[in-house]
Amino acid sequence: MKKSIFFKTFSWFLLITIVVSLIIVFYSVNVINKWNEQNLTEELHKIALSLKSSIQQYIYQQNDQLDQFIKNSGHDLEIRITVIAPDGKVMADSLSDPESMENHGDRPEIIKSLQGLRSKNFRFSSTLRSNMLYLAIPLKQEDTIVGVLRTSMFVRDIRSLSRDIRNQIFGMAAILLLLSLIVIFLVSKSISTPISKIVEASRKVSQGDYNVEVFSKDKGEIGELTQSFNKMVKHQQQLFTKISDSREELQTIVGSINEGLLVVDKEGKILLTNKSFDQITGTTHSEGKKYWEVCRNTDFYDFMQKSIVKKTNTTGQLEINGKTYITSFNFLISPRRVVITFHDISEIKQLETIKKDFITNVSHELKTPLTSIKGFVETLEEESSEGNQKYLTIIKRNTDRLIHIVNDLLLLSSLEDKLPDMEEHQVDLKKLLETIVIFFEPMLRKKNLDFNLETEEKLPAIQGDAFKLEDMFVNLLDNAIKYTERGGITIRLSTEDQWLRCDIKDTGIGIPGKHLDRIFERFFVLDPSRSKATGGTGLGLSIVKHIVLMHEGSIDVKSTINQGTTFTIHLPIP
Repeated sequence: MKKSIFFKTFSWFLLITIVVSLIIVFYSVNVINKWNEQNLTEELHKIALSLKSSIQQYIYQQNDQLDQFIKNSGHDLEIRITVIAPDGKVMADSLSDPESMENHGDRPEIIKSLQGLRSKNFRFSSTLRSNMLYLAIPLKQEDTIVGVLRTSMFVRDIRSLSRDIRNQIFGMAAILLLLSLIVIFLVSKSISTPISKIVEASRKVSQGDYNVEVFSKDKGEIGELTQSFNKMVKHQQQLFTKISDSREELQTIVGSINEGLLVVDKEGKILLTNKSFDQITGTTHSEGKKYWEVCRNTDFYDFMQKSIVKKTNTTGQLEINGKTYITSFNFLISPRRVVITFHDISEIKQLETIKKDFITNVSHELKTPLTSIKGFVETLEEESSEGNQKYLTIIKRNTDRLIHIVNDLLLLSSLEDKLPDMEEHQVDLKKLLETIVIFFEPMLRKKNLDFNLETEEKLPAIQGDAFKLEDMFVNLLDNAIKYTERGGITIRLSTEDQWLRCDIKDTGIGIPGKHLDRIFERFFVLDPSRSKATGGTGLGLSIVKHIVLMHEGSIDVKSTINQGTTFTIHLPIP
């Protein structure tokens, strides 16, 4: 059971007060006892001094007169008075018969007084059978000790007096303790009441009730605490209202998004979805479930794991329930969540399929008549006159151009289909490039261009299709030679982490920055007039990009006008 703050405060204050009170009482009693003892000792000494001269007059007279004087003085002063001779014999005593008393020469106070000193001693009296306080002083005549005057008092009388004083002290301490209890109660109540109110108000706030306010009459720290608490609650209420409004606004916005939206935490639990996602997966009430329970798609699982493990953004194409989606996986470093969006591209994919099928079919249909036309042109070249030769040459060149375009379209179509016709094996790119360059040596010599192949020592082989990689380098070298008039071409092979890097650099005309994002599009040509003169189709770089992607690599390009272009390809090292 929890103890209240009032109980804790009251208990501690009470404990401290009792401890301090006891220390003060016992210290006071001890001091007063010592003071009382010292005061009584001094009182006995004063009495002894006042009797000293009178006793010295009787000391050489008859003992009866001295004894009678001592008894009268002891009765009047209410103390015991004793006169002892230097030999220890009791000459007079106020309470006993001197003749019946034993020799006092061995008493400590007598021994010390006979040495000329004042002496005090607490001890048991064998004569009176009681504890006594003794004070003894020497009696002198002309520097000769003629006896000892001893005054004494019963210890029980001293203790009785001390007990009366102690009782008065304890009485006063009890009254002060009672008053302290009242003050402690009031102080503890003044401290605990507002804090208890704050605790109760905090409990209500934690339950969502912000219509609370704590009041305190205290003008000190407690009052400031209650004011600060009230301000905090109001501020928290404003923040909660703002967050609630923002959440409702966010839910409205998320719900209105046509694209599917999914938010998953690092454990794979779904935190947020929208209606579009529920329609995509055909589920409801997905929040709180694991994402693999809702979206049973292997590719989706692979993309998600890649994003979570590598803490990176990923984009992929998924087939879900017969539809195609471009899916973006965005990893949030804090608070380590993945936001996934689904963009339906089914119609676009269908149009691309129709377009691709159309191009493929047309290409196949054109290939046969173009081949026939080329054959007949070659036949006519042998039989025609010189005047018709130039026309046949034009027809043949354009026929070759069309055949080249058709072949490139068919190749590009097969690459885009991702047909399982890749013959993967170990490929040594250095040897492959050395073989390819042989076919381009006539073109290099014709344009007086330099060619350099730079490689690292012990360059690793890669896993890939040698024929497709050859097509990739042929297209890149062909473009580099066509668009370079002076200088040369350099190919550099190197390793970079787990990638094999290939840089193809030329010193040609360069590519304007505004066109860099489009050079991999089909049929895009930088200079149409130059492309016609060189026989370009605008499909080469598109083929290059698809071959790179088939090998799970990446390609980048940097270019400066009239200084040259550099293509950088990264291919994975197995």
